[in-house]
Amino acid sequence: MGKNIHLCEFEADSLAEGLNSLFNREADIPRMRYGEKQTLDTLISEEALLLAKFLRCEREAWIPRIASLISGNEESNNPLMSKPRLGEKRKAN
Repeated sequence: MGKNIHLCEFEADSLAEGLNSLFNREADIPRMRYGEKQTLDTLISEEALLLAKFLRCEREAWIPRIASLISGNEESNNPLMSKPRLGEKRKAN
C-alpha cells in the first residue's frame, strides 16, 4: 500500500497555491451560456452538469469538451457518449 506523506506548512501552502492557480487558468472553450473563455473550475462544473443530464436521459449524447481541450479531438469512439442509432433508444438505468 501507499505511504502517507506529511508536508510542512510551507509545502502545503505552496501545493494549495499551485492547485488554485491551475484551476484558475482559462480554457478557450466557450461557456454554456455566454463568453468565449472560462476557468478550468467552471469547465469542470459545466461538464459534470452535462454528464448528469446525459445519465438521467435528459440529453441524447454527451461529448466531453475537456477531452477536446487535452487531445484536440471532439469525437470519441466510446459508445456511451454517442447518439443512439435511428429507431434505437438508450436504456435508462
